Amino acid sequence: MESEKRDREHVLREAGRIFCLAGYDALYFNRLAWKMRCAQATLYHDFRDRETLLTEILRTYGYRHFHKATSVLLKPDVCTIKRRLMRFAVQALMILREEEFVLGIFRRTLSDLRSRGLTELLYAAGLRQVQEMLTDVIDTAMQRREIRFADPALLACQYFSLINNIIEINLLLNGNRHISLCLIRTLARDSVDLFLHGAQTVNSKKGSRGAIVLHDFFICSDRADPEAFLSSFSGNK
Repeated sequence: MESEKRDREHVLREAGRIFCLAGYDALYFNRLAWKMRCAQATLYHDFRDRETLLTEILRTYGYRHFHKATSVLLKPDVCTIKRRLMRFAVQALMILREEEFVLGIFRRTLSDLRSRGLTELLYAAGLRQVQEMLTDVIDTAMQRREIRFADPALLACQYFSLINNIIEINLLLNGNRHISLCLIRTLARDSVDLFLHGAQTVNSKKGSRGAIVLHDFFICSDRADPEAFLSSFSGNK
């Protein structure tokens, strides 16, 4: 059982590496088996087709930052919508500090899949879960009168799109350079402020910054341990 798990993980990582280099077309099983020097039966043992394989590659590597971000939304503690969205944003933006293998899969997803009509596949790989969880969190905030009443699904889509745009822009600007934890915190805070500036009632907008920082123009310490950095958002504020 353990060996089968290792074999499956090996197939996923190798297929992910090939996807990074050659794109979606390289995942046809006849081509993939040739590149991996294995029998097609090995691939069919764990995956029904290339769509199923790609979904697992994205779920395991390309979108794992979103799965971690979703997990913090599920915390049962009581905190403000600002605090909860801040936790989500920090975890989602940690993709910008991932290993190059994971970043390569995410970049290839952006460049190779959007024009292929694979929206359902991308949602099955994790985007739907994120959208649904954000919708629930925002709907709860509405019931608590933290933000104005509106369509929670639409607001969730707006905020999720904002986070994705920040990730894509910073990947474009920074190339292969990992950005600082300080900048991640700044980006997370500014994304939440910008979103809540539009979502909150007029009386609660005071102090909202409403600006997205795209460049690390200032020097800030990055010596903090990433785990300690993330745990700093677990308090209730």
